[in-house]
Amino acid sequence: LKSRDAVVSMLCTPPERESTYFSWETYVSERLSWPVMEWNQGQGAPISTLINAATLTSDHRKAGDTGFSPFNRSLILVTTADAATAAAVASAMERVAPAQTDVRVVTLNGTNTTLHFARGSPFEPLVERPDLFQSLLRVHVRDTNARAVREYVANRFPV
Repeated sequence: LKSRDAVVSMLCTPPERESTYFSWETYVSERLSWPVMEWNQGQGAPISTLINAATLTSDHRKAGDTGFSPFNRSLILVTTADAATAAAVASAMERVAPAQTDVRVVTLNGTNTTLHFARGSPFEPLVERPDLFQSLLRVHVRDTNARAVREYVANRFPV
């Protein structure tokens, strides 16, 4: 991503009665050579802030919303490494988001995206190569056969 780029993901958080936890985190999954001639398997290094049930609840309680539940909600995530881009995109998303939608910035840590691979020197960073990011949504549920869980899994969210 360049400094003026952001990835916007829209999703729904899992059902409350059947879920105990969810989280969203971005990883470097692959680093390409350029031009593309070989794949360099990434370290699977987490490179973003973590958005989860606990951080959403904590933020709302600090704001005085004591009855807040992070489940059964719409969530818009703005992933970028640039603070100005994050603020501009998050502001735009807040203006158009439906009611009861949280808009959160997933900050990419630029220093962590410069992974080190054993080429030449074991500490030689590969800064000239593009990365492939992988965002993971983890959901822990009590009963995978519960109707609410099956309906949640069957949903297709715009990304």
